[in-house]
Amino acid sequence: MGDSRCGLHTSLNGDWEEMGGRAVDHDPGYTALCSRLTLYSEKEGFFREFATGVMGEVAERTAASAALGVGQAFAALRTDQQRVQYVAALDGVTALEPPALYRSKAAKEARARREEGNAALKAGDQRKALLLYSASVMRAPEVGMDMSVDDGLTLAYALANRSAILMQLNRPDLAVRDASLALASGYPESKSHVLLERMGKCEEMRGQWTEALTAYEAALEALGKKPGEAGSKIQKAILRVKSCLESGGKKKPKAAKVATQLPSVTGGKSELLPNAAKSVGVAEAIRDDGNGESGATVGAGRFAVAVSDISAGDTLVAEPAFASVLLPEKAGTHCHYCFSRLYAPLPCKRCSGVAFCGSECRDAAESTYHQYECSVGSTLMASGLSLLSRLALRMLTQAPLQEQHDALEDHVYDPHTDKLWTKELPEGKSKGDRPTNSSGANKENDPGNKCGEKRYYDAKDYRAVMNLITLSDERSPVDMLERTLMAIFLIKCLRHSTFFKKIGSKEMEEEIGFRSEEEIIAARLLLHYLQMLQFNAHEIFETLYEKEYRFRSSKTQYIGVGIYPTVALFNHDCYPATTRYFLGTSIVVRALRPLKAGEAIPENYGPVFTKQSRRERQRILRSRYWFICRCVACLADWPTYEAMGDGSSATLRCTKVGCWNAIPVDGEALDEREQIICPKKDGDDKDIYEALDSETSNDQDGKGDTKKNRRKKKSRKSKANKCDSCSSSTINQMDKVVRLKATFEEALSTMDKAGETATKVEVDKAVKLFCKCIDGFTDSVFPPYRQHVLAQDSLRLCISSQGNIFVSETENVKPKA
Repeated sequence: MGDSRCGLHTSLNGDWEEMGGRAVDHDPGYTALCSRLTLYSEKEGFFREFATGVMGEVAERTAASAALGVGQAFAALRTDQQRVQYVAALDGVTALEPPALYRSKAAKEARARREEGNAALKAGDQRKALLLYSASVMRAPEVGMDMSVDDGLTLAYALANRSAILMQLNRPDLAVRDASLALASGYPESKSHVLLERMGKCEEMRGQWTEALTAYEAALEALGKKPGEAGSKIQKAILRVKSCLESGGKKKPKAAKVATQLPSVTGGKSELLPNAAKSVGVAEAIRDDGNGESGATVGAGRFAVAVSDISAGDTLVAEPAFASVLLPEKAGTHCHYCFSRLYAPLPCKRCSGVAFCGSECRDAAESTYHQYECSVGSTLMASGLSLLSRLALRMLTQAPLQEQHDALEDHVYDPHTDKLWTKELPEGKSKGDRPTNSSGANKENDPGNKCGEKRYYDAKDYRAVMNLITLSDERSPVDMLERTLMAIFLIKCLRHSTFFKKIGSKEMEEEIGFRSEEEIIAARLLLHYLQMLQFNAHEIFETLYEKEYRFRSSKTQYIGVGIYPTVALFNHDCYPATTRYFLGTSIVVRALRPLKAGEAIPENYGPVFTKQSRRERQRILRSRYWFICRCVACLADWPTYEAMGDGSSATLRCTKVGCWNAIPVDGEALDEREQIICPKKDGDDKDIYEALDSETSNDQDGKGDTKKNRRKKKSRKSKANKCDSCSSSTINQMDKVVRLKATFEEALSTMDKAGETATKVEVDKAVKLFCKCIDGFTDSVFPPYRQHVLAQDSLRLCISSQGNIFVSETENVKPKA
């Protein structure tokens, strides 16, 4: 998750740590389990058994292994290259041959699904027919690969049938695509006029008259010299379309592919962090001076800070994924490349294991990572390896090996783990011409960006991810051995692909466990990625609604994982100041509350103080991310929502300049002010409303002896609402809190109304109201204040509707804003 794990943290030395006067328990067994689960499953797959066997072999090599968990020889190794070479040469590892599992195409199965789809369509079940035709498309081999079924045209027939049902379901854009692909897949020329006429009808539905005319004319030509009745229909269609063209018929816009267009960051882009706003900067590590008095942020590493004031709702980061991987169980519902919801998926041309939303995503995947992963997808699934292990492999397969190796060598030469790595903008280039590869890198670090626009943090460069934290010095020999095993296992899987350009020799493998220098380099890279991803990856999710904008019943669904070098610089806080959502695989970070210049900008790694106790949060953070959180919520042991009760009391901020004292105010005092400022017309408050309503208009300065002012005087007299430090009155602050509570209730009502009307206008209104009361509460009360935190949670729910969402009631997919 975060680059340095926590802005306020201590290391894991010792079994117990004191915090806030209480001990924090350390559970080594749970920590080891959490770490292991970032590599492979404890319950599924064959990798666990393989790892256990190798661990035993390593342990048997020394009598001292009982104390270390693994052999002394391995524990003494200090570099990743030494580790991969040591483990690769072990007998149990050398003998390992991952099974060559492959989910190939199946023409007979594809034809069976197509025939079932025909039956469903005949029965009037269009949705079922679409699913069956899509299953047929996924399993059908490319033209001519299996001549024993459909004369080798199984894919063409599946696409043709699906184009018909897509037209019936009012998806002409997809129908045209499938019909076009069917023709390109060898659909018989004698029947091609059917598809061409269908394409013409679909283009008419879209208002694309020129394209419709072209399709109809091609259909008429395909019929030949004796068009017959079919030709007559097409000729009428041609005349109809020409008439529309001549009369200037209204042209409907083409249905564009859903794009991951990222929003603009608030206030313009940062020169140092191109994916972040100008208000976002990076603070360097604060080191201990040896006497333990360096401050709370000792050991914080690099972390994101506000370089100027930030307001609630500000967009702070909009960043494409450096690399991302879809959850395997979502392969049938989401695009393997962009993570958008599938409606009429297209398959890989070779395997049946992955699906894409269209040709563009399929081509992008097959030109990069999938050409290497295609042949090993089923093997990876059967092994039980984790999503982070898959992400490590994806990082390796999506770019040239030499580019990654150069970045790793630069990192080893000059790590910069305590300072922000930056690179120099090449001579003669402008900010918009930033390179996308490693060619412009410079080893010299300049975290303060002293050269102005000439240096910046390139989140597309492999050096950016190389410099994210790995905590290799804190890893146990057992943990490092398991990660080394995973790296070598992935290398052996890649041997089934064309990733390695040099085949190498069996003799070399028998001697050192690797077949080529390429394999050693790749293993080193994988081992580094497997360490780095444990603490820096982010789960990618979508928000599920039963009905659009029904926020209170919404749920988030985990669909994948990605690595984002800029967002990885944000540290954890159990009281987060930001929220994130995803547009496809890209991440967007927005502020949930105001921050002053110089403050850290914290996000959250999972546990929040409102839902989990301090002990629960500490256990999770210590075991998963290896730090003891020292955020204000942990140090002060803030109560959860449940412990807060109705949250009627508050701790006000004294407004006198130079004081800013904390002033506790009980719920009774705030209720009294609420009766005066926000009276009700019915029930017990009717007399109050009538008294206020009958005030005379001659008391313009508010100093007369009216009922309203007598009530104010009584309030001031009956309650000790003064700062005990400077004696300033707190009435104005109390009144502000009361009005903000009313604004909060209005915002909640507007948010609920958005769910009833399904209109974005109401959502935007709710967002503005929540931001208004969050900013106001920040100036008026000290956290935790129930309505203040609830407003932030409600703002988070509203913001989530701008990202990946799925509305189940209407089956309407809206994966992007």
